[in-house]
Amino acid sequence: MSGSAYSASNSPATHARLLLSESGGASLDSILHVARYEWVRSHLLAPDGSDRLIDLGCGTGYGVKLLAGHCSEVLGIDFDPAVQDLIDAESSNAQFLVADITEPSLTNRVFGPKATIVTCMETIEHLEDYKTLLSNAVHLLDNDGVLVVGTPNRVMTYNRYPGRRHMDPSHVQEFTPYSLRYALEPFFEEIDLYLQFLDNYWETTHSLASVTSSSSRFRSMAKEWVPPILAGAIKSWIRRRADAAFTSRRQRFDESRVRFIAESDSRDLVLDAFALMAVCRKPIRI
Repeated sequence: MSGSAYSASNSPATHARLLLSESGGASLDSILHVARYEWVRSHLLAPDGSDRLIDLGCGTGYGVKLLAGHCSEVLGIDFDPAVQDLIDAESSNAQFLVADITEPSLTNRVFGPKATIVTCMETIEHLEDYKTLLSNAVHLLDNDGVLVVGTPNRVMTYNRYPGRRHMDPSHVQEFTPYSLRYALEPFFEEIDLYLQFLDNYWETTHSLASVTSSSSRFRSMAKEWVPPILAGAIKSWIRRRADAAFTSRRQRFDESRVRFIAESDSRDLVLDAFALMAVCRKPIRI
């Protein structure tokens, strides 16, 4: 990523930089982020493992690690010097390069054949100069190459986050389906947009919020007219209900029920999508 905008070592809690947990219980951000790489693996990579993949803004490198076993070569590029320490002897086909992905001369530092796939997950929203990023992606790809961009859905954050804030304070901008397509169109002839969901997330969150609201209203009324013994029993029931709602939400969350649906088929659901994923083909050589 751009050095002036971001460094993984300075702010490891940013969404794209979360470390994977070996013991399970991964965060929502990690589940959604890893699912994008898994989608690339299952939908775009050649079965014979012949792809050469470049991950722009690779962060802590787990996308590279997830895909290295399914490609002939994987290169992770990030501004953070810490990526130099990510080379794993067990993944001899995975390499890392310390570089600014918005640097106009980036392509001069990447040797070897052009990439068949370039990924850029949870990165474009951090960058002022995302146009140079996209230009670099074009020049790193071969003529039949594919760029995959994953980024938060501004329609969701604008409508569901308090104060209409961004998903993360380090985001320079977030994209709607329209604005993401508009940003990508000068660089690619074909763009397919997908919406990323976690099944039942908002339903269970709404249920939990309703329970919490009911509990707050009850505590207010109980001070005025509910006998202490009865108040204790009712509060205990509400607490059990809230615990059950939280457990249900956590179970759904851990099961990682992530879906990707074509944006053209589900525009009425855009409010519920955590993220957008653009699959871009036919790079335009400028």
